[in-house]
Amino acid sequence: MSRAPGRIARERRRALRYVYAVLLPLTVLVIATAPLLMGVFGSNYAHGGTTALRVLALGSLVAAANYVFDALIAVSLGGRGYLLINVVNSAVVLGGFAAALPLGLGWACAAWGCGQALALGVAIILTNRHAGPREEAIT
Repeated sequence: MSRAPGRIARERRRALRYVYAVLLPLTVLVIATAPLLMGVFGSNYAHGGTTALRVLALGSLVAAANYVFDALIAVSLGGRGYLLINVVNSAVVLGGFAAALPLGLGWACAAWGCGQALALGVAIILTNRHAGPREEAIT
């Protein structure tokens, strides 16, 4: 990244550390209690939505990193980089979700998570490409 790459790399690590310090335990909690959480809305929701909730909880781990990288791209690459990553994210997430929805809600949620992972890969490539010294790039 062209603007103070050492500082940006430190801030990226710091932000990811804080995000995952909160998100990891909550994700484990949601996955473990998914049937109870969905049961609040009735037995049909518990039966039909538990898998989807668990898949979305796992996908949130990738989505959280996307938000951190979104902010880094906006700061370091400006509007064009931010637009590019959001177009890629929207296209793969919405396209994958729409294609998988006929297979069931769980598959559609899995497609959402895969789309998030693909967009994160593009974000990592973009940030590495503009990282400056190699030790500041994500490996």
